[in-house]
This record gives sequence, C-alpha cells and structure tokens, in this order.
Amino acid sequence: RRDRIEKWWRLPTMSSNPLKAQYARVRQAEDRHAEKLKAKAAKGSAGASSSSVRQPSYTKTIIASADRAAARRAALAAAERPAASVRVRKNDGSTLPMANALYQIQSFLKDRPRHSEASLDEIHGATGIDVGAAANARLDEALRDSEHIELSSAPGAPPRFRYRPKHGVRDASTLAALISRAVVTGVPRSELVDCFDGAGAEVDAMVAAGRAVAIARTDIKDQILFAPPTTAKAPPPLADAWHAVSTPKGDDLQAALLSRKLLSQDDLDVRLARRALAAKAREEAKKAARPRQARMAARKMTNTHLELGR
Repeated sequence: RRDRIEKWWRLPTMSSNPLKAQYARVRQAEDRHAEKLKAKAAKGSAGASSSSVRQPSYTKTIIASADRAAARRAALAAAERPAASVRVRKNDGSTLPMANALYQIQSFLKDRPRHSEASLDEIHGATGIDVGAAANARLDEALRDSEHIELSSAPGAPPRFRYRPKHGVRDASTLAALISRAVVTGVPRSELVDCFDGAGAEVDAMVAAGRAVAIARTDIKDQILFAPPTTAKAPPPLADAWHAVSTPKGDDLQAALLSRKLLSQDDLDVRLARRALAAKAREEAKKAARPRQARMAARKMTNTHLELGR
C-alpha cells in the first residue's frame, strides 16, 4: 500500500500538469505492452524447443511447366550425347559415329527380303562392322535398345537381329489385320508405305475394294486409314440428298457458324489471333534458318582531283 501511495504521489495530477499526466499514462501502456511481447516470445521459444511441436509431414515443391519441359530436354540431350560421341571401329581400321553405324545396320536389315533375320557374321560381312558384344559392347547395347531393330533369337542361342517396321507390319496379312483394328484411332498412310515392298499399292487396293476407309487430312498432307464401317449403308436417295447439301467454306462458314450461334465472335477473334501468331512464328523461323548474306556497301567515286585545274 505504501508503494502504491508513493507511486501515486509521484504522478502528476490532471489539475497540476495534465500534459505530464498524459505522457505518464502513455509510458505505462508502452511498458505493459513490452512486457506482454516479452512473455509471448519466451512462451514461443519454449514451445519450439519442446518435442511436442508438430512438424510438417511433407514438403510440396511447385515447378513451372516451362521448367519441367527444360529439364526433360536436358535429360534427353544428356542421354543422347554419349551415343553420339562414341565411335565404332570397322575392319579397315576407320571409325565412324555410333549413329552412322546404327543407320548402316538398320538399312541392311531393312533391305533384306521380308525383313528376314541376320546373324552377326552376315551383318559383319555386309557392313564391315563387328557387332559382337565383346568387340563393340556399346553398339550391341544400342542395337538391343533400338526401336527399329529387334532381337529374334531364343535365349542362349547366338543373337540374330531383324528389322522392326512401324506397327509390326511385314506383309499384306499383317497390314490388313492392323487396319481392321483401326476403328477409333486411324493409322497414317505415310507410316505404312515403307513397311514392305508394295505396301503403298496394297493400301490403295484395300481402299478401292472397300476393305479400308481413307480420310484425307489437308493440314498434315496425309491420309488416315480406318477400318470399314460394319453398319449397313444408307439408301441411295438418302446418300444423294446428303451429298447434295453444300457446305460453306472460308468466310461463309464462319458467318454461318455465327448466325447459328455455334461460334461466338470472341471465339472467332481468339482463333484468328492464334493463327496470326502461328504464321508469324513460322515466318520468323524461316528468317532465322535462312543464311545471312553480306550486304555490299555502295560507294560513290568521283574524280574531284581532275576538277581542280578547271
């Protein structure tokens, strides 16, 4: 009680000095706030040091799509770099890059009748490259991992390689089986014409006989082959009426879509802007790929020294 009386006695009263009394109240409030902050900090440090604090179970890292694409390109370049730097020695003592050796062996296997198998000695005699694992271990591994070459020998037998065409098509029967399964997703014609000799003619014969349906794609300049429909054909009058309907093209098609509210003007503007950006990107790529030519500086030469004597 004595301390409170002395503390009250030292404080100025409102009647004696109101300004000093207000300053004193402000200082007291600041002191109380500082004490609260100090107690809160001490409580937080004590809780962090204890083992009862819950730690996060995992850490989530967010990576942008551009960074992921750059990482994939870097990984792909790193995976392809060693194969490009490795050189393969031939019988005559010369060396060639791994990619060239793979291309020569693949061409030899592709030119064999019906893509028949070839032993290591046959490949060695035709290309001059020793394909054995003991001579060229990296080349043997690359052949086994190639998507265009397959190992056709049984386990434990001497290795024999053969060419693996696209989609596994080696003759007319496998071509017909592939197209018969192309119901939802079609097969590009360009991927089939080089599978075997006469593959293009066989595709044309299947389309003409109705055993395949070819849809022309003008954007990729190719034909997509599908299996023939299993449903019955439409009656001839209905088919004639269907084909008699003219489909607008170009600006008329866009106007028809807008009038029927199948396409909004905003969608059309976005589409036109996207096409303009794509065309600009193609032009810039062509200009970047075009070799730069040195410009010849034109200079005007005059015989001014001959005019001095006039």
